[in-house]
Amino acid sequence: MGKSKGHNPRLFDTLVKVPDFNIQVSQSKSRNDARAESVVAVNPLNSSNLVGASKEFTDIQNYEFTLAAYYSVDGGLTWNQSPALELMRGSHNLSDPAMAWDNAGNAYLFGLPLGPAPGLNFQGLVVYKSSDGGRNWGRPTLINQTLSSDPNVGDDKPWAVGDYNPASPHFGNVYVAWDDIQPGADGTWLVFARSTDHGNHWRGLGNQPITALGGVTDSFSPELAVGPDGILYIFWIAGSQIKFMRSADGGDTFSAPAVAVSGLSPSTFWRRQFLPGVSAREVPGRNVSHGVHRICRPRHGSLVRQPGGSGAHLLPPVHERRRNLGGTALRSAAAHGRSRRQYRTRDEPLSSTIGGQAGRNNCLRLLRVRTEAFLHRG
Repeated sequence: MGKSKGHNPRLFDTLVKVPDFNIQVSQSKSRNDARAESVVAVNPLNSSNLVGASKEFTDIQNYEFTLAAYYSVDGGLTWNQSPALELMRGSHNLSDPAMAWDNAGNAYLFGLPLGPAPGLNFQGLVVYKSSDGGRNWGRPTLINQTLSSDPNVGDDKPWAVGDYNPASPHFGNVYVAWDDIQPGADGTWLVFARSTDHGNHWRGLGNQPITALGGVTDSFSPELAVGPDGILYIFWIAGSQIKFMRSADGGDTFSAPAVAVSGLSPSTFWRRQFLPGVSAREVPGRNVSHGVHRICRPRHGSLVRQPGGSGAHLLPPVHERRRNLGGTALRSAAAHGRSRRQYRTRDEPLSSTIGGQAGRNNCLRLLRVRTEAFLHRG
């Protein structure tokens, strides 16, 4: 790994990633049955139980699709596809999967119901729940509804996380955040929801209904993480910056938005965007939160870290050259809290044309990654 100019090894973790295996998760006989936007999550009660999901095209030429769910009970060595997800009444497509678990072994799959192509109007955010390790998923529950007929307005890019630490005062909470694209110059709001009763009810701050977080009109692709102390972090891309908020009370309140990273130069290539990834973990002597951002089909990654766990400041990013694993953008890795195993997914390249653009998605693969973190302390 190369070091960026001015890198101080005493201030930053060094990550060494070694792929353990590369397993094909989905099976398809048709080259039109493409997969994209993959996600994976590990059962916090049983690290051998994984669930995954991806966009599965139903009509690739007209850009129509649903979500396919998968599960593994042997640590990702073998996979099965779950029965087809039921679409919400009135929707034609389903996209943008996000997954999380609670402390009772329930898995949650979030997705965006959409209208028919070519408009693909946003219709809101739904959640599916599985209580048998991903083998079966219940009917969709509408968490938030988009009422606008404007196809450019509505909910987009959800991400979710659960609080898996038994020592946390908010153990078992499930959190989800997403973009709410507003018309005209109103920007994009950041919307937050949570469940504290295993998915039976969803609400926003305090006892309020689901609403946007105040002070945010520049959200793009939020990412969530929960620290070992139960502190919840939400990061998002805001133009050339990465911003964040934190909640120390299980989502009752949040801090004001703050800048974590600035000076990003997003690419203008099709679907090559900066997407944030963040994890929070405890390092001996320090509580460290990480924000990792990368580009679609990444060749480079950037690591930023913030000592002390206060969430007030993040140090400048360290740019590291990484091996290109190919595939579409990876939002984050799924890690089991009691082990050092981490899992990533990628979409296998395929030469096709989607909506006039070159597509590179076919089957879904799982990469298990060992991550070794070294803290240099003075």
